[in-house]
Parts: sequence; structure tokens; C-alpha cells
Amino acid sequence: MLKLRDLKELPLDLSLQAMNRWPLYDAFERGGVTEAEFIKGLNHELSLSLTPDTLIPIWNTVLGKGVEGIENILQKLSTQYPLFILTNSNPIHITFFKTHYPWVKYFTKIFTSFELGYRKPEAPIYQALIKATQLAPEELLFLDDRIENVEGARRCGITSELCSAPERDLPVILKNYAIGI
Repeated sequence: MLKLRDLKELPLDLSLQAMNRWPLYDAFERGGVTEAEFIKGLNHELSLSLTPDTLIPIWNTVLGKGVEGIENILQKLSTQYPLFILTNSNPIHITFFKTHYPWVKYFTKIFTSFELGYRKPEAPIYQALIKATQLAPEELLFLDDRIENVEGARRCGITSELCSAPERDLPVILKNYAIGI
């Protein structure tokens, strides 16, 4: 079993990938443990005594600034299409996300793993998205920066594209699907 302390020995990109295999983190992103339980478990794993006020700013540093120019693109798309976010995430990150990214207002709904109880690329998370949006799978265009998530959505019949570098990939994807912005 992977322990958080094992992550300290890995380069940052590998440690973030490894977190997905850490049972406490996985449970937090599935809504299986509360924020308080997560913080308590984290403190236990690392022999720390972090408070929420100390941990949360550190925890949120993994979230980037966002994509340059995305707000304008989302604003234009939102006038033509319902926009949804499907994310493997936790309550701490979503709270930060909603308060620090002004472009989130253009999304009709945010679907999170901690609310749905499943994580991408598991089929039930995509099935929940399909059911909640009341759209046919082929009516959805799912973009993700991880190929395994794209493939998971495709297995559920959702039109999906890899968008690992949005500044480069998004205009091409939109053009390929004749989506004008």
C-alpha cells in the first residue's frame, strides 16, 4: 500500500500521479472521508499537526493559474452550449476553484468525484454525467488532459478528445467539431 510519506521521494509530477493510488486521497476524492478525517489522516501519515488553516493553502498550491484566454472562450461557448465540468476532485480544491477562477461561472454544473462517489476513468462517473445532463452520450464532447479518462468516456459512448495543452489543442478541437467561438 502506498503511503503519503513515499511521495516525498518522488519528483513532483510522479508524486501527483502516485497520490491517485494513495487510499486516503482516493477516499477523499470519492466522498468517503470528510475534510476533517482527511486532514487527521494526513497528519497521522506524516507525523504532523497541521490545522485546516495551515494545510488548505498548501494543499491548493497544486492548482494552477488556469488557461490563458479561457474566460473569453468559455463565455462565447456558454451562449451556444451548456458547459459542464467533470472532475476528480475534493471539497478543498472545489471551494478554491469556485472562488479563484472567475470563468467557472460559465459552466452550467460542476460534477465532482467526491459528490458522485466515482472517479474518472470509471464508467459510473460518465454514466452519472449522461443521466444528469439528460443528453445522449454522442451529444456530449468530453475533453480531458489524461488519455485514460478520454478512453473511459469513449467506452461509455461519449465523444471525447485529449486536450493536454489547451492553448494549443482547444482551438483545433473546436475547429474539428465545427464549433465556432
